[in-house]
Amino acid sequence: MKVAVYGGISDRGMVLGLDGEAPPGSAIPLGPTGLGLRGVGGDFAHNFVARLESGGIPIASPSAKDYVAWARDRNSIDRWKPGPIDRTAIGVGIRAVICTVADMGFVFELNPIGMSFLVPGGAIILGGAGRLLRRKGFGVEGYFVIDAATASLALGAGVNVDIKGPGDEADPLTVTLIKGSAQLDAFFSFGDPRAWFFDLGTEAKPCMMEVLTDVPVVSILFSEKAEAYLRINHHRIAFGARVGIGGEFRIGKIIRLVARLTGALAARIGRDPLLVCARLTVVGELGIKVWKFEFLLTGEATPTVYLPSPIHFSFEMKFKLNLPWPIPDIEDSKTFGDSVATPPRIQSPLLAGEAVSEGAKTIQAQKVTTLHPVSERQWDLETEQPWPDAVLVVPFKSRVTDKVGQLVGPPVSPTVEGGYTVGHDLTKLELWDLERDVPVPDVQGVWADAAETGTSQLHVLGSDPMSWLTAQTTVSSWEFGTPPRVVQVQFGTGRDEAVAAERRFGDLHVAPAAGPAMLDDLFAPHLPTRVLRGNRIGLRVADSAGAAILVDQVVIFLIGTGIPGRDSENVITDPAGISRLELVGQLYGSLSLFAATVDFATPVGSLTYWSRSGRDLLVFAVRYREARTVASGTLRKTVLVPGRYRLTVEGNSTAVHPDAATNPELYPPAPRIDWSVREEFRVAYPDSARSYIREATFGDNRLFARPQHPWTGWTLDRWNPTLYGVGFPLYRRYHVAVRFLVPYIHEVFGRNPMSLRLTWEADGSSIGGAVTPSAVPDGSSSLLPQSQDWIVKQGGAVPPDREMVLTALPPKSGVARLELLFTHPVDGEIRIDEWTGAVSRFDSFRDHLAWPGPCLTVRYDSAGRHEQPPCATPAKPPKSWVWQDSPGGHGGLAPLLTPLPVPQAKVSGSITAEPLLPSLELGDLLKPYPAELATPPTSWRLPAALAELTGPPDAAAGLRYARFAAASGVRFGAAAEPLAGIQDVPGSTTVEAVTDDGGRPFALWLRTPEPVDWRRVAAGLRVSHVEPAGGCPTGYAHRRPLELAVGILPSPDGSAAFLTGTMAGVPILLPRGEYLLTLRFDPAVAGLPPLRPSAMVGAGPELVTLRFLQPFGAGWPLPTDTGKFRLDLIEVVLKHIPFDPRIWEEAVQQDLPAAEVEARILASLAQHARTLAPPPALPEPGHPPVAGTGLAAAAGALGTVALRPIGAERIVDRPPDEAVRDEAGDAGTAADPGARAPGPQDQDAPAPASPQQGVEEGEQP
Repeated sequence: MKVAVYGGISDRGMVLGLDGEAPPGSAIPLGPTGLGLRGVGGDFAHNFVARLESGGIPIASPSAKDYVAWARDRNSIDRWKPGPIDRTAIGVGIRAVICTVADMGFVFELNPIGMSFLVPGGAIILGGAGRLLRRKGFGVEGYFVIDAATASLALGAGVNVDIKGPGDEADPLTVTLIKGSAQLDAFFSFGDPRAWFFDLGTEAKPCMMEVLTDVPVVSILFSEKAEAYLRINHHRIAFGARVGIGGEFRIGKIIRLVARLTGALAARIGRDPLLVCARLTVVGELGIKVWKFEFLLTGEATPTVYLPSPIHFSFEMKFKLNLPWPIPDIEDSKTFGDSVATPPRIQSPLLAGEAVSEGAKTIQAQKVTTLHPVSERQWDLETEQPWPDAVLVVPFKSRVTDKVGQLVGPPVSPTVEGGYTVGHDLTKLELWDLERDVPVPDVQGVWADAAETGTSQLHVLGSDPMSWLTAQTTVSSWEFGTPPRVVQVQFGTGRDEAVAAERRFGDLHVAPAAGPAMLDDLFAPHLPTRVLRGNRIGLRVADSAGAAILVDQVVIFLIGTGIPGRDSENVITDPAGISRLELVGQLYGSLSLFAATVDFATPVGSLTYWSRSGRDLLVFAVRYREARTVASGTLRKTVLVPGRYRLTVEGNSTAVHPDAATNPELYPPAPRIDWSVREEFRVAYPDSARSYIREATFGDNRLFARPQHPWTGWTLDRWNPTLYGVGFPLYRRYHVAVRFLVPYIHEVFGRNPMSLRLTWEADGSSIGGAVTPSAVPDGSSSLLPQSQDWIVKQGGAVPPDREMVLTALPPKSGVARLELLFTHPVDGEIRIDEWTGAVSRFDSFRDHLAWPGPCLTVRYDSAGRHEQPPCATPAKPPKSWVWQDSPGGHGGLAPLLTPLPVPQAKVSGSITAEPLLPSLELGDLLKPYPAELATPPTSWRLPAALAELTGPPDAAAGLRYARFAAASGVRFGAAAEPLAGIQDVPGSTTVEAVTDDGGRPFALWLRTPEPVDWRRVAAGLRVSHVEPAGGCPTGYAHRRPLELAVGILPSPDGSAAFLTGTMAGVPILLPRGEYLLTLRFDPAVAGLPPLRPSAMVGAGPELVTLRFLQPFGAGWPLPTDTGKFRLDLIEVVLKHIPFDPRIWEEAVQQDLPAAEVEARILASLAQHARTLAPPPALPEPGHPPVAGTGLAAAAGALGTVALRPIGAERIVDRPPDEAVRDEAGDAGTAADPGARAPGPQDQDAPAPASPQQGVEEGEQP
């Protein structure tokens, strides 16, 4: 048995590893699987983390693939390192050795296999390694990693094959049949879907295979091993292979014959952009060596192809003849193919109009179109007339460089294709007013933007890149941003070149500062482009017009073999910035790619870099991030005046090599292309303003809303019972207001006067007149949030929406029509929209919900409507001092010795000598309030059939209202149908109660003559406890008021609502007491279009406070003061479930003995049995009575359970397995509908002593 223990400690943590392994041949069988457990082990790390490095450099942001590399290096002694001091790190790993039992692990042995879990980061590692056929060179390994921190997955697998065949008698297993190796790596990131790869071998470690290497004939013919690799990722496919035949043959130690032919292919296909680069190398050797005299002829042929732009093909041949000394060797080379650079083929980026190149004209197929971002309408300019604020859409294949300064947004610079600078320049953007024969001022264009990538649609007269998405229904779920522009520059393909003066690569200008630099093709075909070799090189970023582009980050990608920093290859820049050096990855062989990142606190336009060692740096690419710039000029939307216009767009495309001036014969330019488009069109006034309207305070806003921004912000607009097209009535002291989606509505109609007119249909009277659109008071905008963000980041201000507000208030009620008009310069007043609405008979919500009644007098139950005389409001008690418990547990006077108020009154006649206030004893002043219930008792909870119907107003609120009324069992009218009369509209606002047959209210029933917008109403209820427990109250109880939340369940037409009470989130029955019902109507509630109350109503929500007596039902109970949890009662409950829950509640409140509680439960069940059991069958003459047919049998075999609707007097039988356990405490569900134990409302009555007692007066058992 081998046991290994290893680990380490630090000042904050430790790492401990333990492994135990039995000798081969001894294993613990794992059941019938044929496998056995030969070893176990594990690791535990506290405040130690995995050492994730690449080439000795810590990986700043590790992902799943880095954990795969860490897992493969399982024999490293420093796999762990101390964790960060600001976080706790934990690592746990378990592993085992599993082998086949029958052959003692000969077929295979997994050593080890297991899993690890590492935090922080949440990395899970599964896998291990194994050995097949007990051969050291024949094994497999595989690891699968899930990294939660980076949301990435990685797979790493490898296999080594070494199969030997029978040899001679001395060594029977010495002939190698097959020998090879392969490695598979895959990676995927959920955070960046483009960061995936699949590698079957690499350039540095390809898949390899050799066959029969120990057979002499085969070793001579196939001395070279076969190699191949395949690498695929989001951007490219790279593959390669190498195979050879031939070899060496020796005759003794004197003569050596050589004949060898080797072929190698390396290719790369780029997908984004399209790029094909391939090189095939064929090398042949033929020679003889006798003693020390060697004659060897070597030949090499290398074809290279690069396409599509520019197309490059070359074929290079080399030969060399090695001759014995002192005869000099003979060698030469020849290159065929492209010696003169081929310029890229360029095309017109403009897809409309025409393009002219070398006198040839091409007519483009597409046309200039128009788009109305607000409504998503489009017009054909040849046959239709767009509206004044329409956008002209010019189609391009790619974005072009702005040479006229009229495009808003980041600059577009030329690109480099095959060493050529390809530029597409916009040289003219003009909109001409043909009727006035003048150019339209401030014409701007913007490139339309979209999620993740931009588009090539130029929006002339556009205001922001995202405005075209305004009418999209899904845009609100898109995540737009305006990230800084990042540009990566490489140095093209071609021959080696010296760079002595400044060279331009796109917007990056490269200038050697100390001696010439070189564009070197050292690493082809492994790298698709040349590298920049040199030291002390200046970089400058400027656009095609020469204007400096400021950058705040520069990344220089370096090729090296060592570890920068340790091998003195640090990059220094001037000006200096915050720099760091990271390993990007391995290229091939011993070469790796590093990234030297420099961040500048203050953006710079140029810099110089060099190496600390003074050696040349090999730069593969330069990446820079442009600093944000504030757009110059205005971001104001240009709105046209109706009339005729002509749009002109012109530009040209060129491709010029930077060395064309010095070597024009080697670098000919591409033919220039001139492109242009001219389009004439006519603009007209809109025929309707409906597309511009966001909302209105009069009428139905469903006429304007669409399933998109900004209407998706109306989160409360789920319930609207009003007639479509009419909406809720507008209170007469609220203004008529119409809000528009745009800030330029007055410009759309040529700044001509606009009017609002409200006309009543009954008599034709009207109010209104000219109204000038003004900015909305809150300064908000209906632009997309993405559009607003873009405008702000460009240095502009988001303009607020406009609205039209009718100053005059509606003088009367009734159905009316609102008209929106403007004065046409020729045709006079024109109506551009109208809709119908209603004006309320009430001035405001306070007027609407006003109710003078000081007491509830009407209630409804299963028998119908009951009305009683109103009770007088009890006199308020004098102000007293109340001893209250402070948080620290000490008592205090509150308020401290506040004097009692002395009434002031004029007195005439004789004065009676009696006190103005009742005398108060000190004990009364210091009497504390009793404790109150924190949660509602079971018997006070609203029945489940009603509670499940409560909730905020939604589309099903009207149906829930009707079901609530039906489930209550209440009769609302005199007709036979219980629900008849529930839709009756009262002449004025009234408040009534909906109760059970015992008078306990399920809800308040508030009814009004008109619909109420309950979406804007919030309610609260305070109940002051009164005395005595029945009849009209005569005084107030010495208790704290009961605070209840109020649920509103509106009727199908909105004119009525059930108001239910809620305590601790549980709907309850309402107690008797003095009610203070508060109704808060918010005209500007979030989630709905705001209303505009006038000054007579006042700003802010309207508050309606209704104070009245609610004399029905029982008073709210007090909790028990025993403070004990009755465990003995639990056993009783379990023995007799179901039972009337009020029995349990009274047992707790009155501290009843367990025996008495059990007697009450048995009495209740016996009463049920007598009520529900069929009459016993009479015995036949001459036969004795059958056993079990008496009262005991009926009580012991409760066959059915009575179920009656709440408050109803009918009984429905159900089988025993469907017995209803009513947690709401209704005595008619789980107990006898006519019999119940006394509740809190019966505290003055003696408790029933027998099953025959306790039946309420008037109930039928």
